[in-house]
Amino acid sequence: MADQVGCTSHGSESELWGDNSDDRYGRARIEPAGPIRAGQVGSWTLIVTIGEHGIDDGGAVAVARRDVSDWEIPQFDRPKESGYVTARTDGDAVLQLRYDRKCYVRAWRAALVVDVYDGSLAPGDSVWITFGDTSEGGPGMRAQTFPASCYEFKVLVDGFGTGRYYEVAASPSLRIEGGPPEQLQLVGPSLVRLGEPFALVVRALDSWGNPAQSYEDRVTVHGENVQGLPAEVSCRSEDQGVVRLDGLEATRAGRVRFTAVDRSGRRVESNPMLVRRDSEPARLYWGDLHGQTELTVGTGTIDEYLRFGRDVAALDVISWQGNDFQITKEGWGEIVDHIKRYHEPGRYVTFLGYEWSGLTPAGGDYNVYFLGDDGPLHRSNHWLLDDKSDEDTDRYPISELFAEWGDRKDVMAIPHVGGRYGNLDFYDGRFTPVVEIHSHHGTFEWLAEEAMRRGLEVGFIAGRDDHTGRPGLSYPTRKSSRGLASFDVKGGYAGIYAQELSRESIWDAIYRRHTYATTGERILLKVTTPSGAMMGDKVNQARPPRLDVEIGGTAPLFSAEVRRGLETVHRWPDPNEVNALPADQRRLAVVWSGVRVHSRRKKARWDGSLSIQDGVFRRVEPFGFDQPDEGITRLSNEFVTWRSTTSGDPDGLLIDLLGDDGTIRFATDPVCFEVSLAEIGGQVLTFQGGGVNLQVQVFWVPREAPRDLSFSFQDPAPPEEGVCPYWVRVVQYDGSMAWSSPIYYTMGGE
Repeated sequence: MADQVGCTSHGSESELWGDNSDDRYGRARIEPAGPIRAGQVGSWTLIVTIGEHGIDDGGAVAVARRDVSDWEIPQFDRPKESGYVTARTDGDAVLQLRYDRKCYVRAWRAALVVDVYDGSLAPGDSVWITFGDTSEGGPGMRAQTFPASCYEFKVLVDGFGTGRYYEVAASPSLRIEGGPPEQLQLVGPSLVRLGEPFALVVRALDSWGNPAQSYEDRVTVHGENVQGLPAEVSCRSEDQGVVRLDGLEATRAGRVRFTAVDRSGRRVESNPMLVRRDSEPARLYWGDLHGQTELTVGTGTIDEYLRFGRDVAALDVISWQGNDFQITKEGWGEIVDHIKRYHEPGRYVTFLGYEWSGLTPAGGDYNVYFLGDDGPLHRSNHWLLDDKSDEDTDRYPISELFAEWGDRKDVMAIPHVGGRYGNLDFYDGRFTPVVEIHSHHGTFEWLAEEAMRRGLEVGFIAGRDDHTGRPGLSYPTRKSSRGLASFDVKGGYAGIYAQELSRESIWDAIYRRHTYATTGERILLKVTTPSGAMMGDKVNQARPPRLDVEIGGTAPLFSAEVRRGLETVHRWPDPNEVNALPADQRRLAVVWSGVRVHSRRKKARWDGSLSIQDGVFRRVEPFGFDQPDEGITRLSNEFVTWRSTTSGDPDGLLIDLLGDDGTIRFATDPVCFEVSLAEIGGQVLTFQGGGVNLQVQVFWVPREAPRDLSFSFQDPAPPEEGVCPYWVRVVQYDGSMAWSSPIYYTMGGE
């Protein structure tokens, strides 16, 4: 493949600085120029030819990267270690390397900077920059871990040492593709009717969670009581790692899971599917309503984004949510056009939208959605836009946007937590039926809890807030040199109970709060009442509230809680029953979670240790760790250490003990405590660590756990009056979670 140059970019830097790429500033190319694999460790040399101005003493060449990229951070003084970068020149000057996180402008802020000193570079001189120099025994440098059709090395020149950079004529780029297959996934609908045709999607993923585009194999799909199975499908290289199996029909009601096995021995089980014979109108659809592309701060084109959501992630519902202060007029026109073209009722529902990205004191981050094919773009500001001819259409703070909308029923605004967080001081019930409590940025139960504290009647959804071109299938990105990942966790899903797959029906379901949130797995969750109400509904009654809960996990179930507002009023499994089990039938769970603060640098570091006195660890397993270089680092039968960060999500340890005597000591920066095993008994002990829900919980769990669970709960002591939100929180043994929207009971009603 020839070296790619001049990738189309709608990033804000072209608006801010103008189209300043020019032969006068130089040219660049990269060797080798062929496609590379996501996460590949290698060595690449960027050759910069200096332009007609030259570069004076004090000037610099910079190579900027997109903010979202997780290409390994360069280092310059450890030649035998990964990420070593060097530079040389044939000009009469000395070069010095440094890494500047704020060299240029969003979405290209971070850059490798080559400073020129003790001389200057003349026109025609060359600079060779080697990323992953292996000449002194180093392994090379790790590339970005997610695909990009055009990964650009944006080469910039500051010839006069002024601090202002200009782009060279043609910055080189590489194509990044998925790597070799490591796992299979099998995805199907969660709820179908008996005899109704449905499809399954088989996909092969690499070790970073990307489609394994070179995958070639034969896969056999099995499933009981399904017409059309077993079936064998051929995956060819042109399928790009994804094959769809259509024309299947269930012949028997009940819950079913499918399996897929390829000739290489990879085996996978699908998400649970519930086959119903009744005429219940509600269907369960899966949506990811939150993501960005290269038009703003993400990667990839809008066409690639929408196609991925439909064909690879097998989404039912999607939207795009770019930061408004980066959306140009022509960019908005492109979004409107693509959202309209990809909308296919019955197969793939698209919603037009954008992210209103005001500062937190003026509203914070709210995702705006339109029911129709078009909508006025009322930005929060024009901060990164050079064309300010329509600045009078801005609405700031967000209450001004709500005032502009008036009584419209075809607009929606959903708060979420990203760099900024949605400020509920500006909540307006006319436009905000739900809040987003999980995304690629982390888990934010505190936002749901704050809404309930304020007495707001909202439902819950999750999304990806994907920046990596993988809506509906985004995995954590790699850690930076600060030791914190850009995106710590998998993105989430919105489960939506609607009558049909159309914009109007999905819109109505969200406004009715017939939704739930997951951390990225298609966990089946249904919460109803004997009167026929479902999650999100309002119920008036005098008798004690009752919930009927049905859960189909994608992994064994760790816990299920019924909460009344902020209080847990029922927990499965019952801690007292688990405590009564023989010692060899239970294990100790030590789980930590939370964030430091509400805002941007929210991640909490939990590196620490756990020791036992007068006892023995027989087995210790990690729980919920999201990064491959996090988890247990040292283990003996009395002592364990780990590395961990949380962004609201739970991490922890599951411990098999030899007997049930002894005292454990837990030591981390946020929380330290000591407790005897006898003290735990049939309770969940909670140790607070400040911050935002920073806490450690210690409790017993059974050794064996089901994937499917059904139970009913009737509150024995509900409040005598007022509105009570009842909602369900589910955790699996793989750390995945789900939250139902509350059912709002008005006590003392008829």
